[in-house]
Amino acid sequence: MGIVFFGTPSSCLPIVKTIYNRFNLSLIISKSSILTLSRRKRNESKLEIFSNSKSIDYLTPEKFDSSFIQNLYSMQPDIFIICAYGKILNKKVLSIPKFGTINIHPSLLPKYRGPSPVQYSIKNLDVHTGFTFIKMDEGIDTGDILFKSLPIKIEDEETTESLTDKIFFSASKKINKSIQNLFDNSHSPSKQNNDLATYTKLISKKDGEINWDESSKQLNAKIRAYSNWPGLYTFHNTKKIKILDLKQTALDSTIPGKIYVINNQIYVDTSTKKILISNIQLEGKKINSAYSYFKNFDISNIVLG
Repeated sequence: MGIVFFGTPSSCLPIVKTIYNRFNLSLIISKSSILTLSRRKRNESKLEIFSNSKSIDYLTPEKFDSSFIQNLYSMQPDIFIICAYGKILNKKVLSIPKFGTINIHPSLLPKYRGPSPVQYSIKNLDVHTGFTFIKMDEGIDTGDILFKSLPIKIEDEETTESLTDKIFFSASKKINKSIQNLFDNSHSPSKQNNDLATYTKLISKKDGEINWDESSKQLNAKIRAYSNWPGLYTFHNTKKIKILDLKQTALDSTIPGKIYVINNQIYVDTSTKKILISNIQLEGKKINSAYSYFKNFDISNIVLG
């Protein structure tokens, strides 16, 4: 059985390894790695390292032109597997594999269709999440369900990275059975209930701007949801300040965004309780302690945002 895997982040690696150990994984397709700012060299991804170690072809096409699509056809693949690839596959590409395409989606569909289900589950303070295998169609995560996991608990300090790793590791334990079932035509796929569908959008840089009128609990959730990108930031004297960490406290708030110094530490009011901020970073500057920066100003007059 010939399988082509489409995926980009290192969190997909357990799934790739599982597939490789049982089936003929002939090709891995990823989005091109980001260039480092210092040396402008492409970072070698964990998927690429693994593919090289196992002599699996590894490609990072910028676009799926007619030549690339024809090459995929010529491979006569049986199944495509999609896992956080980061690009939309059109109908022509989806028609290539003989038995169809399995999309591994990190939510319990039809909840959180779209590109950012893990971030949404954290920022919305969900208690559980999960994953769903669907037979991919042209819609946005609308395909028939092949397998839906049991709920996976979201821990109190879970970040997008740690939760994604947890979800895909769990998915790696189930993917081979779904591949075999699709190959054997022994699946009993179920339609999604579109009336229950909710959607996520692509996270933008603007989503990281702090609204101090939100609760301390909500801000704690957002810094974990946006831990990889875009992070959380605010403004002081028109300067953008990235908040690198925050802790909830039991101290009551009065004016959202107002700064206080308590025992040489910086606290900020939210709509509910004060939060403690230890480390910040101004654009183009090194990481600094919040206290070292703000002690240079009249803190009694500072309201962030």
